[in-house]
Amino acid sequence: MTSIPLVGYSDKISLRSEETISFKVSSSLKKPFKASLKRSISADPNPKGIGIIEEDASKYFKTTLVKSRIQNFDPGSYAITKKLLKINIKKTAYPCPIMINIGPGHAPVKAQPSPKIIPPNK
Repeated sequence: MTSIPLVGYSDKISLRSEETISFKVSSSLKKPFKASLKRSISADPNPKGIGIIEEDASKYFKTTLVKSRIQNFDPGSYAITKKLLKINIKKTAYPCPIMINIGPGHAPVKAQPSPKIIPPNK
């Protein structure tokens, strides 16, 4: 199976002033990749539709080079807690793996009234 050399996502699709957003990126490229920020006005790929419309947002985040690194991606639901959890699972409706990930691994970004966005993977 062929893998995609550069993938990424954010934990939110939109945010308001003072909210936090995180960017996650995995790159198997040999060189650093260029990160930039755009405001999505329309993401319609339909040729008969309005099309893809983006607005430059470099006043919040200057285009920068980020060192490539591979980060595994395990799709599914998750929760984040600051308190110790005691879990006792006796039965589930569907067979499902449960993975508990303890430690750092998030790259939170704080958006200010004029959002300051930090590059992913830092």
